[in-house]
Amino acid sequence: MSPTIVVVDDDQTILEMVCEMVTDAGMTAIPCSHGWDAVPCILREQPDLAILDMQMPVVDGVEVFEAMRADPLLAHLPVIFLTANADLLSERLPLYLSMGATVLPKPFKIMTLMAMIGRAAKAA
Repeated sequence: MSPTIVVVDDDQTILEMVCEMVTDAGMTAIPCSHGWDAVPCILREQPDLAILDMQMPVVDGVEVFEAMRADPLLAHLPVIFLTANADLLSERLPLYLSMGATVLPKPFKIMTLMAMIGRAAKAA
């Protein structure tokens, strides 16, 4: 059975690109364009991995991640953060890593993200 990945990003271009590459790799991609929809979507879909944009309006990826870690049903789920804010990344990287997330700065190479997805799927 191929992995299912929930992709959460408010940038429609990135959301579509990541979902397309996940699908092209034989996995199932579930798109979610708003942070406030992410936790209900992840609970409903029970994916193998979540890819979260760190910075989104209203509810950002960090808030989604913290809600996931507080929920026993989602606390184990691997997470890959995507972020365009290098300053935010440098400040909080140790915390996110200690909480079990992987972080990939934007812009990113598709092969790098695919390698991270492969590692996370094996660890799940």
